[in-house]
Amino acid sequence: MASRAAVGSSQGVVFLGVTAAWMAYAGIRAIGSTRPGAAGFTERLPAKTIRFGERYKTMTHPVFLDRSGLSRSRLGRYWHHLALVVLLFFSFGSSAAWAQAKVLTPDYDPPKVVYDFYLDDPQKMGTALYWIRSLINPLQASPYHMDPEMDMDIVVIIHGTEIVTVAKKNEEKYADVVARMRYYHGLGVDFHVCGLAAEDFDYAHEEFQDFITLVPSAFTDLVHYQQQGYAVIRPEVFIRTQSIDSIR
Repeated sequence: MASRAAVGSSQGVVFLGVTAAWMAYAGIRAIGSTRPGAAGFTERLPAKTIRFGERYKTMTHPVFLDRSGLSRSRLGRYWHHLALVVLLFFSFGSSAAWAQAKVLTPDYDPPKVVYDFYLDDPQKMGTALYWIRSLINPLQASPYHMDPEMDMDIVVIIHGTEIVTVAKKNEEKYADVVARMRYYHGLGVDFHVCGLAAEDFDYAHEEFQDFITLVPSAFTDLVHYQQQGYAVIRPEVFIRTQSIDSIR
């Protein structure tokens, strides 16, 4: 597909180049044929008469000459055509350079999503929460104007090392992510903690934040929501080693 587009673009450039050359040749002829003394110089004819071959034809308007003797109407037509060729060249001759990506706003239905959080480092929890924001924010904005609490059904299942961020005793250490989770909970997002993971970390249910719901297992919870038609999103958080500006 890309090669055909390149060939088409090259053919267009060649065509327009030939056309431009022809226009330049026609312009030279137009200038040469209207010099004083040249055949067809209209100053020798009546003001309203132009020669066509061996005949004369009366026009409805006079033919004006500039100081060099060049017919203004003929010169005007030449520059008009030349400008048109240049315009076509920039419009079509470099179509690949001027092409742009399409912008779509699909007709989205209210989402039903379960997030599968299973992180290898609790410090990645802050980045993982952006995956929730990246779903909510576009659907809140125009043209969707969805209400997260009324229109969106979002569940987050926690069963990796990030479980320590929702233990009350660690609130000071992870104050930022706790505040963000509490904010999302206020928008209707449910946070579930895997009961098996809680046992592994030796946490009792009363040791978790008040916006947490303890469930028997992350896997049974995931299966339950998939059976209800929920989409599953599992954040993959990597440590960035290069800035966006350095690689964009």
